Amino acid sequence: LICHSGRVTCTQHPSRARAMLHGGSAPPRALRVAVLHLAGGVLSAALLPDGSPAASSADDRVVACAAVDDFLDHLQKHNLGTHVLMRLDSEAYFKPSVYQINIDTARCIDITDANLHSATCTECIWFDTAKVPFGGDSGTSERGIEAWLCLKGSHQVEDMETWMRRDRLVHEERYKALCAVPDFSDSNLAV
Repeated sequence: LICHSGRVTCTQHPSRARAMLHGGSAPPRALRVAVLHLAGGVLSAALLPDGSPAASSADDRVVACAAVDDFLDHLQKHNLGTHVLMRLDSEAYFKPSVYQINIDTARCIDITDANLHSATCTECIWFDTAKVPFGGDSGTSERGIEAWLCLKGSHQVEDMETWMRRDRLVHEERYKALCAVPDFSDSNLAV
């Protein structure tokens, strides 16, 4: 999707026809827009069929990992579960280190797609991977976000400044998130 001063050109796939949306008709089916980049007056975005997640890949696998130390205390204080959901490709970022020990990435279990897409994060906490999680970046917390949207970084954000920061991190591939759910148990979300 490319936007230039009021004119919008939509392309779902290079092999598909383009739909001009400037005073013309809407595309044949509803589309969900996940914004990727805003710079120099050009807005780039990926278009997906409304309500459906992007194609699944190994990077899209989701696991539930045990919270430990201060982060576990935080979750328990807010009546949340002892585990948080994260994308499998986030494990290296949240792995315990000299600088932080908040997620035990050695104690993770796979989450089913069906359970993931029906889960809502009581707290979605996202980070800038250029900084140490919980130390250099204490995370930005948002409430009531659908789990998959939280983990992908494609959820709606009320505050424009926060939305721009989150969107920049997603575009620069520096976005990682944790999803805390109140009722996590091995039996209700795991494979």
